[in-house]
Order: sequence, then C-alpha cells, then structure tokens
Amino acid sequence: WQPDAQPVGEGEPPPPVEEPPTEEPPTEEPPVMGPRDLGPLPAELSGLRWPTAPAITREVTVTDGASLTREVGVAGTRVIANGVSGTSVTVTANDVEIVLDSSSRLGQLSFAHGVHRVRVVGGQWSGVRFPIPASWDGGGPSYRSDWMAEDISLEGLRVVSGDIAFDVRGRRIAIMDSTAIAERYSVWCGDTGPMQTEDLILFRNDFDSAGPESTVRLVSVLRTATVENRIANTNKHNYRIHGLSDLAYARDNVLVGTGVMLGRMAGDTLDRIWFDDNVFHHVAPDLFNPDGAIGALRARNNLVMTDVWSCFYCGAPPAAWDIRDNVVMPYEPEPAGR
Repeated sequence: WQPDAQPVGEGEPPPPVEEPPTEEPPTEEPPVMGPRDLGPLPAELSGLRWPTAPAITREVTVTDGASLTREVGVAGTRVIANGVSGTSVTVTANDVEIVLDSSSRLGQLSFAHGVHRVRVVGGQWSGVRFPIPASWDGGGPSYRSDWMAEDISLEGLRVVSGDIAFDVRGRRIAIMDSTAIAERYSVWCGDTGPMQTEDLILFRNDFDSAGPESTVRLVSVLRTATVENRIANTNKHNYRIHGLSDLAYARDNVLVGTGVMLGRMAGDTLDRIWFDDNVFHHVAPDLFNPDGAIGALRARNNLVMTDVWSCFYCGAPPAAWDIRDNVVMPYEPEPAGR
C-alpha cells in the first residue's frame, strides 16, 4: 500500500531533485598504485604477477549509493565516492576503479563472475566477497575457469565483519595497506574446485580475527606472497596453507597470539614453502606445525617470544627442508600502539 500523492502546496518549494553524478575526463592516477616493492623473493617466485591496472576512460564523482552502484557497471570508469553510506556494491564491469573517502561506510563489496581489472581504494566495508567460479545447475558444482575474477587490487580498505572479512579467489589478486577485524577469517582463500588461486599478494595489512577460525587460511594457491603484515588471533592459527598449494612465501610478518599450520589436512599436497624472518608473540598450544610430506620447506631467522615452546621446530626435519637460525626466547607481548 502507498499513500495518495499529495500535491505540492502553493508557495512551497518543490521536492529535491537528485543531481546526476558529475562526469569529467580522467585525472592523474590516484596515489598508492601497485605494484609495490616486496623485497627480495626466492628465484622460484620470479613468475609472481601483480594485478593489471584497469584501463580508465572516464571519471565521475558520486555522493550516494544508487549512483555508485550504477557507475561501477560501466566499463572504463573511475568512480570518486564521497560520503557514500549504507549500500552494498557489486562490480559487474571490467576496467573499474573506485576511490572512496574516509567518511564512506558501506555494506559488502562483491564482484560478478569473470570480472577483470578492478581497483578499489579506501572506504569501510562489512565484507569483501569474490564469486565462487561454479554453477550448481543440475546439482553441481560445475567449476568454470572463465568465471574466476582476475586482476583485482584492494588498497587501504577497512573491513569490519561478523563473518569473513576478505573471501577471495581468482588470479592476480592483491590486498594491501588494509585492515580486517573479523569474527571468523580475516582472509579465506579457497572454493575453487580443481583450480587454484594464482598470484595472491597480501602486503602490509593488519588482519585480526576473533578466534573461531584462523586469521589467514589459503587453500589451493599457486604463487602467493604474504609480506609485512600484522596477523592476530586468540585461538586458531594465524597462518594456514592447505589444499594443492605450491610456491607460498611468507616474510617479515608479526604473528600475535597463535602460530602456523602448513598442510596436515586430508587431501593436502604442499610443495615449495618459505617462512622467513617472521616475529611471534605467542601464547597458544601450537607454534609451527608443518606436514612432514611438504616437498620443500624453508624456515629461517624467525623470532619467537613464547613461554609455551622451547624450540621452533622440535625434531629432525626431512632432508629437503631447511630449518635453521630460528630463535626462541621468553614471551613478550606485542608492543603497545604497533
């Protein structure tokens, strides 16, 4: 039921008219454009690829959710969003860039199947979800390679989620300079069936999960770099790799509360794994727990502050592993204000 329309009274101002977004030619690139300097990588990771930047041909400024939703469906668009709140956003076009100011508070950021070359900068979100590349028609799932999202760069996002903060899968995905506060996973990467997520980069983020699930869990990844992040949890592991995974590299991260699990689940096959120069402020039962079937594992120069363990890896490692120069010392909490 809708009330009868009431005429505008004599002498009263007319109702406000929504202003269309202003359209301008593209300006200079917004700052903080990837790729970044990840520092030295193993030679085997020379094939790690950053997302390709979107090809931008037009720029618009929006101040409301309806306009934002409409413009992210136009290929080649950079959308400058100021003070937008409340709405969830699904990017349905290729070659889209969204730049949000600090006052923008939105719902979930999603991507349509097979979307390519999208960059999102800033804003507070309730979650980020990449589509599962599968159809359930006829009972499924039936996985499709062309439904994988590709070349997605997420920079400076703040995600506060009662579930999963970054629910990702695809090819050439980078999350940088972002914050996740999540009830479950800060980063969940999986659900690709027989395929792998390729070229996943996590760089200089702050990931904090409440504890029912691990903080960063990567399932079936090929070429991934997790570098200079803060990763925190109160119960489950901070960093886990599972599935069919190869060429996974973690360096210079700070792990607060809990430890690391590499493999050890049914069906896991892990090959070349690096875990170097990380710092633990550790209080949980499990510290560094790799599956003995990992093809090649290197873990060097890690510093562990814990009262739970007296050794980083207790036991004789397999011949193909390189575990050395790791230091265990009494527990110290994470410095305040880090």
